[in-house]
Amino acid sequence: MMPSEPDPNLEALIDAELKKLQPIPAPARLVPQVLSILEARAQAPWWQRAWWDWPLSARAAFIVLSLALVVAFSGGGFVFGNEFTVYSHRATDSLTLGGRFEESFAPLTNAAGLLWEKGRSFALCALAMAGVMYLACLGLGTACVRSALKQN
Repeated sequence: MMPSEPDPNLEALIDAELKKLQPIPAPARLVPQVLSILEARAQAPWWQRAWWDWPLSARAAFIVLSLALVVAFSGGGFVFGNEFTVYSHRATDSLTLGGRFEESFAPLTNAAGLLWEKGRSFALCALAMAGVMYLACLGLGTACVRSALKQN
């Protein structure tokens, strides 16, 4: 039967054995490879870098466009509240050309609106689940590509 508590001397024993090992020198080609990769990253255009390295104006434009998409897809109610939604419907109604397009898709928009009102929590959960699945696929795909292209 194995003891339930680890040996109190185990940490000191492992530490002593590790300190006896000689350091392993890095390959001579490692430093030039790392420097060339860092140089290539520094020379990359801003849109190919991490989001945090983008210029402030590009990050601000991205945030504004993202919020505009949220407002467009939520009818404005998600961000601004019902007052904005009522105002935007009046403004949109005054801009329609004859109303044919709206009349053609009225059943579809009514059904989507009913589903949104009755199943808002389900829709939000479905969107969150889709986002999580997207990130999982992105991560797994990246891992597969990196393992397939791994150089020994």
